[in-house]
Amino acid sequence: MRRKRLNQALSMVLAFSMAFGMAAAPVTASASEEMETEFLSEPAETNGIYQIGTSDELRWFGEHVNSGNADANAVLLADIDLSGAEWVPIGSPDDPYTGVFDGGNFEILNLSYILQRNGVVYSANPRGR
Repeated sequence: MRRKRLNQALSMVLAFSMAFGMAAAPVTASASEEMETEFLSEPAETNGIYQIGTSDELRWFGEHVNSGNADANAVLLADIDLSGAEWVPIGSPDDPYTGVFDGGNFEILNLSYILQRNGVVYSANPRGR
């Protein structure tokens, strides 16, 4: 029963993240944000599926998808804590995420982000627990 609730919570967080990502206007990254992505860890890939076990790997995957790889597939290998990490939703109105993301019964914790659309700022902090 607990695993089912965890799966449902993760699905809701990802759906919320992707829904807001599709409704958001593109945001131009600053030079410091672009440099930050250089230090993210690329996860191992097995049979075309990225194996994600850390916050840096999850954030790398998001950047990878948003850089034109909308059909990339991934699986979580552990709970991911995004405390203090800047999150950019996966997918956009022009390039929605079309891959498979298997939560593996794990949770993404402390996910929060800020989006801007038509001059309105939206802030989200969905809770997985």
